[in-house]
Amino acid sequence: MRRPERVCPYLGRRAAVFPDARLHSDMRRLRQPTSSIVHPVNERSPVRDVLGAIDEFGDALAAQDIDATLALLAADADVTVIPSEGVDAHRGPAAVEAFFRRIYAAPQRYSWRWHDRWVRIDGPWASFVAVGDELVDVPSADQRVIPYCLTGTLLRREGRWRFVLLHGSEEPAAPSV
Repeated sequence: MRRPERVCPYLGRRAAVFPDARLHSDMRRLRQPTSSIVHPVNERSPVRDVLGAIDEFGDALAAQDIDATLALLAADADVTVIPSEGVDAHRGPAAVEAFFRRIYAAPQRYSWRWHDRWVRIDGPWASFVAVGDELVDVPSADQRVIPYCLTGTLLRREGRWRFVLLHGSEEPAAPSV
């Protein structure tokens, strides 16, 4: 399916319109998906590849698939995950793997539903912001939906985007009255 095209004011040429991503900084309207021009039209867009890597990571998280998760991470000593629960950084392949093994062993399952995503690419590096909801499923409990933001940096090696840094943040719980 060919995406609709518009003239991109940033690129000065025709570009694809993606319904789930936009270049916009108005944080008040993030909960409403809109269209955005994110990259020139072609079959293998680097932005599409990065968005695909974000989706693959979300699929691996939802399935609690440790092998798929680790395959999406860079094998660098500096690979880092900073989860939304606190500011402890899990740095290095062993620490990152231990973190994912811990959350995958827990009874709750996590998944994401993105309302807005945007990507910036500079050579072999890409950074992204994904804003939406984290869905937390706990056995014998109602699903919790928490406003969530995931940011990260990827590095392209051997034709694939790999995550070097992931940082999650969630809206704090409302104070008890």
